[in-house]
Amino acid sequence: MNKFRYLPSVPLSYEQQGEIFFACRNYARQSAQMRSKIDRLITEAGGEHAAALKAYLTTRASWERVTMDYFISSSTLDRIRRRFYELW
Repeated sequence: MNKFRYLPSVPLSYEQQGEIFFACRNYARQSAQMRSKIDRLITEAGGEHAAALKAYLTTRASWERVTMDYFISSSTLDRIRRRFYELW
């Protein structure tokens, strides 16, 4: 299961990262405007791996499940997740 963890490599506070994590986790309950923002940033950060990033950020899918289902390396998933947070 995907739980919130602070990312020291991202130049945002614990609270800011938590807000982003839970906004994404509650994607289905967000306003259309917020879903649009999340989708736009996922596309920008993830590029060809956007579907994997969206699955990781907006569902309870584990890191391992996403890397297996989308044939993406853990280092790539980590890199695009960091980029997503930085773009927020």
